[in-house]
Amino acid sequence: NSGLGEIKAMMATQARVRLKPYDKTNVWTAHLNMSKKPFSDIRVRTAIDLVLERRKSLENVQGENNWRWSGILPIVYGNFALPAEEMQKRPGFRDDKTEDVRTARKLLEEAGYGPSNLLKLKIYASATSTCGRECPVLFADQINTHLKGLAEVTPAPVPSAERAKREEDGDFEIELERLFVSP
Repeated sequence: NSGLGEIKAMMATQARVRLKPYDKTNVWTAHLNMSKKPFSDIRVRTAIDLVLERRKSLENVQGENNWRWSGILPIVYGNFALPAEEMQKRPGFRDDKTEDVRTARKLLEEAGYGPSNLLKLKIYASATSTCGRECPVLFADQINTHLKGLAEVTPAPVPSAERAKREEDGDFEIELERLFVSP
């Protein structure tokens, strides 16, 4: 595994780098319910994707610079990884959100949203975990800030059983779920 080789090389040159075995990886996923409005419209899905501040979100939850370990193909994939510098140039991943926000606002307006027809969404997540309580607030704040006058997003932390039931029934717009992946 070339990713493991790179980590071992870092360990050899940097005293603070340690490799800790961990039997599970946890991954937070955002599910958009594309079976009904508003996310049946690709313009709405794209607009939301563009305004999320991935680096800021991940650093808030995981600490500074840990955002580099996530994304399309993070650095743990070694030679297959998309380097952080390249990832940051991609729409939706850029630190400078000016162009992304302009495009997102245009897409929502084209989809018929505006001050008299706000895109109203709730972000559901399990209230039993820290990220389940904090991430919906963070995402709602980012969307509401960048799409002010076009969208109104409300965080909705709920008990785990309710989140799972809503997912099963398709009764959600955006739903955050923590997945545990065993090697």
